[in-house]
Amino acid sequence: MAKRKSSDGEGLNLDSLMDALTNVVAVLILVLLLVNADATNKIVKFYEDLEPATPEEVQASKEIIEKLLQQKKDTEDIFKKKPPTPEEIEAAKLRLIKLDADIKLKDAELKSITELRQELVVAETNRDKEKETVVALQKEIETMKSQLDNTKIEEPKDTVLQDIKIPEVKTIPDDAETFFVYVRGNKLALFDHVGIEEEVKKEWTSKKRTFAIDKKKIKVGDAKRQKEITIDVHDHAKTKEFLEGVVKNLKSNTFNIGVNVDLASHWDKPALRLATNPTQGIDITELDKPQNAFADALRKVGNVKNGVIYFRLDDNPQRAKDSFLTYQKAREFVEKKFSRIPIGWGIIVNDREKGRYEQNRFIELDRELFTVQPTGTPPPRPKPTPPIGPTPPPMKLKLG
Repeated sequence: MAKRKSSDGEGLNLDSLMDALTNVVAVLILVLLLVNADATNKIVKFYEDLEPATPEEVQASKEIIEKLLQQKKDTEDIFKKKPPTPEEIEAAKLRLIKLDADIKLKDAELKSITELRQELVVAETNRDKEKETVVALQKEIETMKSQLDNTKIEEPKDTVLQDIKIPEVKTIPDDAETFFVYVRGNKLALFDHVGIEEEVKKEWTSKKRTFAIDKKKIKVGDAKRQKEITIDVHDHAKTKEFLEGVVKNLKSNTFNIGVNVDLASHWDKPALRLATNPTQGIDITELDKPQNAFADALRKVGNVKNGVIYFRLDDNPQRAKDSFLTYQKAREFVEKKFSRIPIGWGIIVNDREKGRYEQNRFIELDRELFTVQPTGTPPPRPKPTPPIGPTPPPMKLKLG
């Protein structure tokens, strides 16, 4: 091929460049052929070195392929289904919220169960300690019994107090109607507060309109159900005078209990205060008679729902022994004649310096029946005086 000449008459020699490019292309082709040959050899060697699969491996591979094909089919079926409606999505959200709440509730229950188990462990530990204490006490009791067996017992001169029973101690229920029997020396005095209150109400109902001077609206009932009623307001002075006349001639006051009307000039509701002293009541010898006031009073107590007899014994050193003997005989009388009436007892503690003394029994009369018009102003409250010694805990009556 003829060489082209340039326009200026001088030619450009490209032979060297063409030779170099040709050599490079030839080298690249040679490298490519060598790489291809090496790769082919390695593939052949890989297949030659590859161990043939066992029938078990082939079967496992087929199962995996079948599972994958089934998953592919299930996925395609899901995509073919219609998308859920907004209502279905909302229902699913509500189910998720409910499940979350149930999970939280179960977690709280598990937590409470864990706490109960911990409390059970503590209780069992305390029980084991108490058991050890009881075992030690039993051993000590056995030791004392063996010592008593070898001890000569002298007959006591006073055999009256030999047969003393210690009953089971139980707390008096809150809904019980407690009738107090005061034992001072050889005297018994039962507070028939139910009969006294019923007799006073009966007398007042027949005369109350005579003392009415005004009307007033009040709310009655419990906190949930209340209703407003109109009641009469009575003359203060006449009401007090009438009640004082009634309590002087009470037929229910069999044991001559002191009954006073508490109705100060600034109060709008009267109350009755029951009090006793060593001169009131009946003698213990009356219980030996077939008919006696104590038996009649116990019959009334037996007719009261949840009626309880509670003996109160005087702790005065001059009367303590006689009071206990009287209580013992009276209790045996109740247990023999009126076995269904529960019985309790306690000591009258008279210690005014420490603020511990027997309280009077009050009967608060119904506001609907005994509302009166106050005539004066309440007195100023006295300044509180610091107590002497520790404040005693409130008395909880016990049966036994």
